Amino acid sequence: MSSDVQEMNIPSGFSVKNIIAWGTFGLVFLDSASNTVIKVPHSAMDEAAIEIERKIYERFTQQGGHDGLLRYFGQFKDGLRLEFATNQGLLSYLQEHKSTISLEQRLRWCQELSDTLSFVHANGVVHGDLNCNNIFLDDTLRTKVADFGGSSLDDSDLLIMVTASHRSNGNLKSINADIFALGSTFYEILTSKAPYGEAEEDEIMKLSTKSKFPDTRSLGSMGEIIQDCWRGKTKSAQEASMCIEAIRKRHHHSLLPSAYASIATTTVFALSVVTLFTIFWRRSIYR
Repeated sequence: MSSDVQEMNIPSGFSVKNIIAWGTFGLVFLDSASNTVIKVPHSAMDEAAIEIERKIYERFTQQGGHDGLLRYFGQFKDGLRLEFATNQGLLSYLQEHKSTISLEQRLRWCQELSDTLSFVHANGVVHGDLNCNNIFLDDTLRTKVADFGGSSLDDSDLLIMVTASHRSNGNLKSINADIFALGSTFYEILTSKAPYGEAEEDEIMKLSTKSKFPDTRSLGSMGEIIQDCWRGKTKSAQEASMCIEAIRKRHHHSLLPSAYASIATTTVFALSVVTLFTIFWRRSIYR
C-alpha cells in the first residue's frame, strides 16, 4: 500500500475503491448499501470545514430542507452522510450532453438554482463557491447545490475562494457575491462553457475589475439577467427566479402555435378519413 493511501482518512468499512469524489476539504465515499455518500475531512486540518458544513446542513434541516439541496442524514464519525446524486456533477453532464440538452431544461436548471440559493441565503448562509462543479443532478436531473465546507454561516469567515470567472470584485462574504457567481453559473449552463473561456485568472480579474464581462447578447433575455447579476443590479436570488419564470412562460407560449398546428393537422386528417369512410359506406348500401 502506498504512503498516500495510508495517509488518507478512510472510514472503516470503506476502501479507496469507494471514493467517488474529492474536494478541497474532504473525500466522498459511496455507501452502496444505503445509496448514500459519506463525506470525511482529508485530515485534522480540514475538520473545521466539515464541522461548518454539518452545522449548515443541520440549519437547513431544521428549516424544513429544500429539494435543491442534498438530503442530510446526520453525522457519520468525523464526517457527514448525504444523499447520493446519481447523475453526479452538472459540469460533466453539460460537457457530455451539450448538443442534446433543450433550452427548457437549461432554463429549468437556472430557476431551480435561483430558488435554492434564495433558501440558502434566507438561512444565514453565503455559499462562497457557487459554480457547476459544486452542483449535482439526481435521477430526475433535478439540481442539487452542495459543498458548503467553505461557506459562511451567520457571517463566519469563508474558508474558500470561488474560481475567478465566478468571483465578484466586492465583498466575497456577501449575498451580492453569490449573485455574481449565480450569473456566471447561468452562463455556464446556457453555453456549456465557463465565462472568459480559457483565460488566465489574472486576465479575468483585470477584465472583471473594469466591468468588461463576456458578451451575452446572443442569450437574449437570459443574457440580460446574467449581466444584471454581474453588475450588481439583481439584488436577490428570488428576483432572478421570478425573471427566469417569466422567460420560461414566454418560451412555452412561443411553442404553442406549432403544437396547435400539429394537433390541427392531425384532426383534419382524422376527419377526412371519417368522411371518406362514410361516403364509401353509404355508396355500398345503396348499390
